[in-house]
Amino acid sequence: MDLLATRLQAAGASQSAIDGVFAQHGLVRADAGANGEVTPLASSSNDIILGQPTIYYDEKKDAWLARATFAWRHNCSSAYYKSACEQKDCPLPIGSTAPCGGPDGFGLRVNHDVNEYLTHFYTYDVNGYQWTWSYPEAMNEYGASWTEQDSSTAQHAYNWDQGSLYYWFYLNGCTKGVPFKIYPEISHTWASTSVTGFSIFLGGFAITWSNDANHWQATAPGPTYWYPCG
Repeated sequence: MDLLATRLQAAGASQSAIDGVFAQHGLVRADAGANGEVTPLASSSNDIILGQPTIYYDEKKDAWLARATFAWRHNCSSAYYKSACEQKDCPLPIGSTAPCGGPDGFGLRVNHDVNEYLTHFYTYDVNGYQWTWSYPEAMNEYGASWTEQDSSTAQHAYNWDQGSLYYWFYLNGCTKGVPFKIYPEISHTWASTSVTGFSIFLGGFAITWSNDANHWQATAPGPTYWYPCG
């Protein structure tokens, strides 16, 4: 399901077309926020596209689902890779893969406590190959985050070219006319730097790194607004 949705996104499909894929799997779009990409804040080079988070009702799990996405812009030159900005930070692989600095991080948070249920995280290379990650850095009543190793492969592709984070939850109360706000956040590292922590709390994200150099973080300038109680 996510693989098809990600391919549609990469091909420039409309949000309604992507929502149609999810609807076939019992995921009904629930928010009425903005669709498509948002301009991130705090990226050193604006090389990242952050998708506007979307909310669905999962009929099979009888739970709510928040989805956040990112993708690298393919508008940078590279002598070795497929014209993707992030790959300028990656060495040529010796063997099957080569790490691009230390782990990167991606997270999603809600500004209201909920009852967390489940989280998934997928990344893709430029050829559409999928990585399924197993262990979140954090999952609590305010969201989920993942820190995983980005790398280049023998096919000269980058395994964090695109990514999708899923966070299932149950409501823990809401107020009519008061929105829930959903935010994405990403941190990229290179050289000797790693993301060493990625916490989520009511007021924001807390990211730590192995040193003060060779990293940046980016977030959306505004959230997705969702009114679960109308």
